Amino acid sequence: MYYSTLLAWLVGVGRPVYAKRGLHYAAFLLVTLGLGGSAYFVWIMSRVISEWCAWCMCTHVYACAQFADFHLHDFYVAEAAGSGW
Repeated sequence: MYYSTLLAWLVGVGRPVYAKRGLHYAAFLLVTLGLGGSAYFVWIMSRVISEWCAWCMCTHVYACAQFADFHLHDFYVAEAAGSGW
């Protein structure tokens, strides 16, 4: 549900441009919450059940990569807008 909600948001709103920067804070919040959920589930795997699921870890690595992508893309949009490009 998390990935489908994020996909629907990005398809509906589109690429982040400086004029719509405020709208993408909601998507960034969703990605941040997803990263927090992933960190919690990794903690559960390591401390509570002491079992590691390879597919689960792939999903958590993907959530981390998504967070980095959103953070870096937001930075580059701000840089491009500031330089007049």
